[in-house]
Amino acid sequence: MDANLIGTTPDPVPSYKQQLIFSVSLQYQMAVGYDHWNIILGDQPDDPLGLLILGALPIKDTAYIPTKALLDSSNHDDELIKLCNDKKKPLKIIVSAIQDFEKAGTFTLVYPVQTTDWENHKIKQLHVKVPDNTFNLPYEEVEKIIDEMHQARLNGESCYVHCKAGRGRSLVFTVCYLLKYSEYNTFELAYSYVKSKRDQINPSQQQLDYIKGFERHLVLPTENPTLNPESIKVKFNGSL
Repeated sequence: MDANLIGTTPDPVPSYKQQLIFSVSLQYQMAVGYDHWNIILGDQPDDPLGLLILGALPIKDTAYIPTKALLDSSNHDDELIKLCNDKKKPLKIIVSAIQDFEKAGTFTLVYPVQTTDWENHKIKQLHVKVPDNTFNLPYEEVEKIIDEMHQARLNGESCYVHCKAGRGRSLVFTVCYLLKYSEYNTFELAYSYVKSKRDQINPSQQQLDYIKGFERHLVLPTENPTLNPESIKVKFNGSL
């Protein structure tokens, strides 16, 4: 599988309104002190699998002074790596459900961790271009991503799944993972469990509907979501 999973077409240029909403909401989330991430699975002493961590956009540095305290004078990539290493479950995969302009930190005083930073740590980033508050990927493509996450966890390695705030897009990947690979194998069980670990989740109705459709897909694999021609797709090994 390629080092990065990217959309088959370039991101549309975001409007100034989109960029402003992104900037303000990211700054607000960090200012009010939301948990930047939470461990969802793998933190029990007798659990041999790697960690599954759900959270927000990892930050490399910031000029936004209140956030400096939240960074504990280090970068989020360093903090995540240390967290996983301390539990002897090294960080292996980053799943980034964000658009290009979010990854760049456009119009903010916040500087996200970049793909090259993860590569320098020999950590694989899977970048899936999904606009905020949406989710319309083919179920089979989501399965490929969560299958890779699970293989890493079977090897005792950890995965970090994030979007902008760790409340919607990344939640979809996390709940779909639980539906396929955990005892929380119904929508109600999986969603309630993640909510108990990360209370700030807040998916859109479209994202909730997608998860319910994915649950049906696991029972009836031939079922496909209704995709419009502009739907985002993910490339694997150069082909769809």
